[in-house]
Amino acid sequence: MFGKKGKNEITVKLNELPALTEQEQFSLVEIEDKNVISRIMSAVPEAAKVVANSAVAAEGLQLAKSGVYMAKLPSGAQLVKSQEMQGAVRGFFKSGSTIKGQANFLSVDGTMEKIAQMNLANVAMGAASMVVGQYYMKQINTELLAVNNGISKLTDFQDNEYKSKVLALSMQVKRIADYKTEIIENAELRKEEILRLQTMEKDCMELLAQANLTVEQLCGHEFASYDSYCDKVSEIAKWQQYQKALIELMYMIADLNYVLHLGAMSQDQAYVTYTSMYNQTSKMIERLHKWHTIHTKKFGVDVDRAVLERKGLDALLHKPLGLIDEGHNYKKMSKNEVVNIRNQVNTQVENRLTATRDLFDEDVRVVFKDGKVFYLVG
Repeated sequence: MFGKKGKNEITVKLNELPALTEQEQFSLVEIEDKNVISRIMSAVPEAAKVVANSAVAAEGLQLAKSGVYMAKLPSGAQLVKSQEMQGAVRGFFKSGSTIKGQANFLSVDGTMEKIAQMNLANVAMGAASMVVGQYYMKQINTELLAVNNGISKLTDFQDNEYKSKVLALSMQVKRIADYKTEIIENAELRKEEILRLQTMEKDCMELLAQANLTVEQLCGHEFASYDSYCDKVSEIAKWQQYQKALIELMYMIADLNYVLHLGAMSQDQAYVTYTSMYNQTSKMIERLHKWHTIHTKKFGVDVDRAVLERKGLDALLHKPLGLIDEGHNYKKMSKNEVVNIRNQVNTQVENRLTATRDLFDEDVRVVFKDGKVFYLVG
């Protein structure tokens, strides 16, 4: 267990657990990324004995047992990045283009306690952050598949430019959500992705605002005929699919922003734009519900029975038959009409924040079971 000891400090405990409960078994999420497993092995070398993937375990142990050195530099100086090896540094520091001096390296004991005391990059903190980060990314990826499927099924829509923008945004989000360990590990990469997320959030906000405005315009008038009402209902049905997809994307973008800050950003700040757009969309749907109430009463629509009352001359012509069988006083509705009206009357926007937990602020429990590594959620 990677237990929270302080804001930037983690304690590591390796305990043998009793048999997992049914709920705990259900809450196990397998960690499959070899880099994350390697990082866990480096933080908890003893765990390598129970991991089936010997290559990954050996890689983790090698990292854990490798020599660790601390560079002694003048205040403010930084080692120069290597041009031959990504992520590596050279043993000197510069001022502008001039080499100003060489670094002195001191050997450091590789144990977790000494590393923490030397105020170096905390291996346990990195492992815990990567475990939680991978879990978030995996959940986002699963949800993105459903969003993309919903958008792809939208056909016969005149504004293909709008549809392509929504699909492109979804694919950009998925590119980040395809969990890459180096993004979590590398502060510069995380900063770059966070900047991209800010652009995506702006694009998503504009697309969702356009969908909300379009629905508002479509349901902004009372119609004299049932056919006119149904035409608008059909158009609204397409735009509601975009509303649903975009509010989900807005939440996922906020989620990714929070993940890439590794919990350093408050949830209020991370989800502030999502909250604003959720409130806007909810108000729009309330207006849509009222619009449907007016028209379903006006035209005598009964979606449960899939019928509507006959009106005017049509009602007079069928009145004699209606005296014999009341069913003649109603007309059958098409399947699409019933489905669209029912969906729009009953639609609600789920506030995802009500079920959002701050997993970065909780103890991270990793379970080694049957030669595999799992994250125990909850």
